[in-house]
Parts: sequence; C-alpha cells; structure tokens
Amino acid sequence: MKLGVSAKSSARALVHKAYRARGHRFNNLWLVYSPKTDRDWLLNSDLQYIYWLHFLESDSTVGGFEILERQTATPDFLVHYRDGSSEVHFVKSSNIDTPDSYLVDGNYFPCKSFNYERVEAVAIEALRWAKPLGFAASIRGEEYISLMNAVAFYFHRVRIGTVGEVVSHLGEYDRTEVVGVIVRHYARGLIKISLENHPFSLNTIWETVV
Repeated sequence: MKLGVSAKSSARALVHKAYRARGHRFNNLWLVYSPKTDRDWLLNSDLQYIYWLHFLESDSTVGGFEILERQTATPDFLVHYRDGSSEVHFVKSSNIDTPDSYLVDGNYFPCKSFNYERVEAVAIEALRWAKPLGFAASIRGEEYISLMNAVAFYFHRVRIGTVGEVVSHLGEYDRTEVVGVIVRHYARGLIKISLENHPFSLNTIWETVV
C-alpha cells in the first residue's frame, strides 16, 4: 500500500523546517497571507516579517516572489518585478558577504542584502501595511467579480481619491469587502497607495497607475 502525506503533516513539516531555519531560538514565526501571490507564507523571524511588509507586499514595483531555502549563508527570497526582472534577496540579522549573483533553478540572478539596520529604518511605515493587508486576507478565496469590476470602473473614472470615497460610492456593498478589494487591486498594480506619513484609514489617498 502506498502511503501519502496528509495536508496536516505537510504543514507540520513546513513549520518545523522554518523553525529550524530561524537561526535564533527567540525569533518569532509569522504566518501571513499575501494578496500578491494569493497564498500563505511562513516567515521565520520578525526581520523577515518587516521585510515582507515593506520590500515585497507594499512595494508597487514587485509583482511576486518565492521563498527559498533560507539557510544561514543562502538567500531567502526570489523576487519578481513588474518590469520582468528578478533578484535574489538575502534577509539576515547581521552582515554577510553577499555575492553579485546567485544560481536558482539554472539561472543567475543579481543579489541584494537586507540586514537589521536597513529593515529597522522602514519598520514604522512597514507595520502600517498590516491593517490593509488584513482586509485583503478577509476576502481571500472569493472572486467578488461584480465588486472587483465596480471598484475598477470607479478607479478608471475618478483617477484619484480616498478609500472612504470608494466605500461611500459603493454603499450597497459590505464595507469590509470594498476595502479588501481596494487592497487587492493595489496588490495587482492597478492603483498606488502611500502610507509613508500616515496609517491606513478611510482618508488614505489612492491614485491610478498611469
């Protein structure tokens, strides 16, 4: 009889693998939902969580990403940009010698290093994205075709405005779902949103991408 691997045992193995890769026993594990990739990811430190918020999920130039082996001296993420280019990212708490390029699946990609100091500098702004990403997570697994089209049509017609104005205009829909769809459209590159100076709210300004 051929034995299979259950979803629960696969998830448990993934958690154990991430736990062993943390490098420091006091690091936290973060299970996050990414609207850009429409899936869950397990991040094995606070450093990777802040990095993910700022340099991946909220970076409008990033189209998608993959998590690599994440060993002490190996890269952590393969990042794909909307312009078609890709990079390998090392996200480490201390400085390490980062190569100019790294081989992944038969292809060499340029490398970037993100240490504690670089990530700490953007932590305040990065954490502001946890709230809107929570709205996107609340509608995961649902297409919301009618609402997606209604919000996209409003964006193209108005071009710039606030989150609250979109919610008010689409008053027949659930407010949480409208905000979740706004964030989903942001993740897909339809609009721009900046949380550099203020936390996410109904007053947050959005603007269509030219």
